[in-house]
Amino acid sequence: MSVMQQGELLWTAHHNYITSTARSISRSYAKVEEEDVTQEIWVFLWKKEPAFLEQERSDEYIRRSILNVARNYAAKMRDTALRETDTFYYTLEEVKDLLPHFFGLYESWALAPVPDGAATMTRNDNVEMMCDLSLAMDKLSAAQREILVRKYGDGEELSEPKDRQQASRAVIRLWKTLNTETDKRAKAHEGPGNRKVISNSKSVYDTKSAVDD
Repeated sequence: MSVMQQGELLWTAHHNYITSTARSISRSYAKVEEEDVTQEIWVFLWKKEPAFLEQERSDEYIRRSILNVARNYAAKMRDTALRETDTFYYTLEEVKDLLPHFFGLYESWALAPVPDGAATMTRNDNVEMMCDLSLAMDKLSAAQREILVRKYGDGEELSEPKDRQQASRAVIRLWKTLNTETDKRAKAHEGPGNRKVISNSKSVYDTKSAVDD
């Protein structure tokens, strides 16, 4: 098999899966481009195809390997941003995991899962995360906040397709806004550590306001 052909068999066989995986990863991680994820997968297949074919790896194994490559690449890009700029960008899934705690009682904040890498935050991790969410929540419309409260605060099973779609869009909007605001603070602050310190009292006030809306 020529160098040009190497990787093409698996690329062709799994092209639709590769495309959907790259799109999904880019939509879940801030600062990660779909094209870059696709390129990373291509390089992986170019290197691994001979071994995969010789070992007769199953389609399930190959697709799982592709997904792992995409996830590892996105995680590496986030780690690079954290290391070089001291700025933590949330993933979409992390935002979804935080929302039930955000809308819960104050005591539930301490139980909120701290994402990998967030330990570099300058103050109490959970308060920091809730403050970030509060600032982003203020940027949403009243309808978007209401649907998020219904789904993640009240735990309501959204049976209507339009409600589920609205909730999905609201989460994505919140996630994008959260990382955009984080990016703005990082660019506005010079020197070591990109987060502007916000007093605990303001943090609690901002978060409580969002919960009470």
